[in-house]
Amino acid sequence: MAQQRLPKPRPTQDSLMTVRGQDLPQSLWSQKDVQEACLMRYFVDELAQWFDTCDPSKHFAKVVPQRAANCPALLYAIFSASARHLSRSQYLRTNEVLCLGKKLPFLGDDAALEYQSLCISHLMNLSGNPAEVADENLLAAAVILRFYEEVDSPLIGVDDETYLRGVQVFLDAQGTAAVRDGGLRLAAFWKTPHGANRVILNCAHTLMYCYDERSHTVKEYEQLWDYNQGWNRMAPPTFNPIYLRQPDRSKGEVFPELWFLDDCIVTAIQHWHLARILLAAFDPRVPRLGPGRRAAVGRREAEIKESMFVLCGIARSNKTAPALITACMGVSMCGDRVTDRLEQEALLGILTTTEETHALPTTKAQVQLREAWGWTNSDGRLA
Repeated sequence: MAQQRLPKPRPTQDSLMTVRGQDLPQSLWSQKDVQEACLMRYFVDELAQWFDTCDPSKHFAKVVPQRAANCPALLYAIFSASARHLSRSQYLRTNEVLCLGKKLPFLGDDAALEYQSLCISHLMNLSGNPAEVADENLLAAAVILRFYEEVDSPLIGVDDETYLRGVQVFLDAQGTAAVRDGGLRLAAFWKTPHGANRVILNCAHTLMYCYDERSHTVKEYEQLWDYNQGWNRMAPPTFNPIYLRQPDRSKGEVFPELWFLDDCIVTAIQHWHLARILLAAFDPRVPRLGPGRRAAVGRREAEIKESMFVLCGIARSNKTAPALITACMGVSMCGDRVTDRLEQEALLGILTTTEETHALPTTKAQVQLREAWGWTNSDGRLA
């Protein structure tokens, strides 16, 4: 095949180590320098959970690193994602990059861009080969690159159009095979248990309904609404929170506290609330005029606010990486509707916490909300 392979280390006397009394050849990773060893560990320990949210087999944590030993594109995708996330999250807090007690003075956006460019180069070179396009290892590499394209701004120097075209070819080519074959290929398409999968898909359909350029009928809306409400009624008891506490305003609390059994359930419930927000905001049945309009609008606004606060409460209460990101979507879409100062500060806290915790930029959303809320100092500048 045309795909290049990294050389395997030879078991020489200098590369042997003793483990439990046996001499074993060191792995490929032991031949890497400290920086790249840290990047691999960081992916396994920190970033893989973003991809394995609804995959009980944890393919990205357990299988992908092993496959990367013989797939340069996958290896560089891992290094790029880890370098970018680790350097930004560490630098925001300490102005230096530390990983597993090791200082990494040369790690930054430049290093992430170099790894990303190497990965894209491999993918572009192989994208014209039908056999390589069907390689699930390259699909995983494309998904890792696409992940950062979706949650962060592209690094300077990347040709976005060419980059996305080179990545998308692997995603387009393997969708059908993912359902048929399973394994890593299906994990790359975000395999989920059926209950979570259905509500996530309904959220995607709702998003398409709300933002598609073509016109839609009230019947299409009602089908989405009925499904959203029906899923909520029919979801198994395991999707209920194991602990629920309403906020205490006397203590300055805004969001409810909700604990769920696992990250898959967290993802499902958050996507149900995202769909509910969209359906409430784009309801074509709300009267345009007449005495019933104010009451109908009020009901929908209350639903939007409730779901937005639940999104934030789930993110605060459950330690799963994507939860804060999903909450940020709700805050960015609907935060401007909130008029209470305490609630505004709590919503802004979701955005700042996400940036501090996950190194994902939310500054633009923060500025837009401050402007919408009219937060200005005495000199007219934003507070």
